[in-house]
Amino acid sequence: MSSAFATKLGTNYCPNVEEAAELKALLVEPVLRLKRLDDEIAEMQRAIDKLTEERNHVAAYISAHRALLSPVRTLPLDIIQEIFSACLPTDRNCVMSASEAPVLLGRICSSWRAISLSTPSLWANIHIAESTSPPTTNTPSVIFQKKMAQRIEIIKTWLSRSGHCPLSISLAGSTSEWTMVPFMEAILSFAHRWQHIRLAVSEVALEVLGRLTPTDVPILRGLWLNDVRFPIDWSRLEILRAAHMSRLGLWGPGIKPEALSLRWDQLTELEIGDTSWRQPHLTNEAILEMISKCSRLRCCKLIFTHRVWERIDVAGPTIEITSLRTFALQTGREALGIAVLGRLALPNLRHFSFSGFVKCLQAVEQEDQTLCRFLNTTTQLETFSMRSEPFSKSFLLQTLHSLPPTLRQLQIMVDGWGIEPISPFDDDCLRALNADPTRPYLFPKLQTLYINCCPRISDEAILEFLHARMALEECSLKRVHFGLERHAEVDISPRLQPFFDAGLDNLSVGYLRISFSPWLGVPPAPGVFDIDILPRNLYT
Repeated sequence: MSSAFATKLGTNYCPNVEEAAELKALLVEPVLRLKRLDDEIAEMQRAIDKLTEERNHVAAYISAHRALLSPVRTLPLDIIQEIFSACLPTDRNCVMSASEAPVLLGRICSSWRAISLSTPSLWANIHIAESTSPPTTNTPSVIFQKKMAQRIEIIKTWLSRSGHCPLSISLAGSTSEWTMVPFMEAILSFAHRWQHIRLAVSEVALEVLGRLTPTDVPILRGLWLNDVRFPIDWSRLEILRAAHMSRLGLWGPGIKPEALSLRWDQLTELEIGDTSWRQPHLTNEAILEMISKCSRLRCCKLIFTHRVWERIDVAGPTIEITSLRTFALQTGREALGIAVLGRLALPNLRHFSFSGFVKCLQAVEQEDQTLCRFLNTTTQLETFSMRSEPFSKSFLLQTLHSLPPTLRQLQIMVDGWGIEPISPFDDDCLRALNADPTRPYLFPKLQTLYINCCPRISDEAILEFLHARMALEECSLKRVHFGLERHAEVDISPRLQPFFDAGLDNLSVGYLRISFSPWLGVPPAPGVFDIDILPRNLYT
């Protein structure tokens, strides 16, 4: 369509009176034509809507009949039950929520609901969360009591559906008497089927547990008592001597291993956390004595945050545990718990993590190289994680060279406690993981590398490391993370794609971000319920 105003279109030109009249006359026919086109489109749209409605009706008819041919309808009951079981979480107990199995499975259709309710194994584990807002007075409100009663009834209904299956129960939340007692009483009636129990312990809970004897919990295999905030007379807990107890976790102040009446030789998993500061009992010698009793131990986690300055006799007898596969040691800021490693022999250890702090590691560096000597004996280690305040580059390199070639996962993390957390991991350390003419690759089976707080690593060194690793004939590297804690100097993202093409699953390089907000310091807009205490025109 030609126009005398073609050169003026799309500009800021302002027509005069005569041109405005000419424009109005020019648009009469196009406006009429536009209306005809709109009417025609509307008519066609009505035809399309009618066809769409008919199409949807036919599609619904087909879909409803095809549903009868769905393969899942022909699955045997035992297969459906196995599928339902696979929907349950594997790393924790089921929560009482409609957003996940088994409750969710019962809301798909009536037949699935019937199957889920008639499958006891789906209801054999439960996580019980107490109220996050317990009553603030000694007399809870009627509403709170009603909610508690409903919650208790749901728990009993859930567990009653589990038939005769062994139970796994975890209880978390408040340790107040008003909430703890009803929950403990609710699960106590099922004690004969307890297999794994995890509780946040209060004096009330301890009193309830103290009623139980080993005969009351004939199939109990695992017990974890968390959040202990007061000294415990462990001799009151007879259930610690349950006939089949093999997994134990105790977290609280003043734990005395010698006071625990346990079947030590049955334990395969042990977690001990002594959180007391004033009168610690989990000393190095106590640790060694305790571990020496656990001949079948496969997993051990020890945590103590108190001051342990004792030195152990490194010339003492070595304690060898051939069954141990996983060992985690976490010490406090001024602890020397790492000294126990000098007396341990764990020839089949697969996973080792150490979390300590600067004074501990400085003692290791300056004295007897305990950690490095221990690592030299772990010839089958696959996972190593170290987390501490900053340590020296020489110690880091010695540690890396002490690790065996079987290593698959390496994690070096630096935390700060009143000082700047800077890792000594630099280009030299990263290059040490690659081969050179004098030695082969460190960790040829490495799959995961995680390094944080390492501003001394350059982008070029990262690319060099990835090139060297991904060029291996049998490259195993899959996941890499560098927390550089510095600003990006160049954009290396375009150069990373070849590594993903070569088989790398995950690569993250974290930089510090520079952010300047023009809104910094501007007061927020007043809310609906804000009250002006001072007049807004105070300075006018």
